[in-house]
Amino acid sequence: VWGLTNLEAWEQGFAALKAYKESKKDCLVKATFKTDEGFKLGTWVSTQRNTKDEMSPERRQRLDALGFVWVARRRN
Repeated sequence: VWGLTNLEAWEQGFAALKAYKESKKDCLVKATFKTDEGFKLGTWVSTQRNTKDEMSPERRQRLDALGFVWVARRRN
């Protein structure tokens, strides 16, 4: 997101994920999902999964507390 710091962009993604969870009751965001505002939440979630090992423990804890799904499996 242009003009935002890394921290601000991460917080924006976390807020969008939190709203998604409140609405859908889970954190299983499809890779192509965008919020009504156009935020690419699916991309943000994929990035979190791919950078888990480099992520700060605080961020991991916050995602875990929300019920974040670290390994998404395809539904058949």
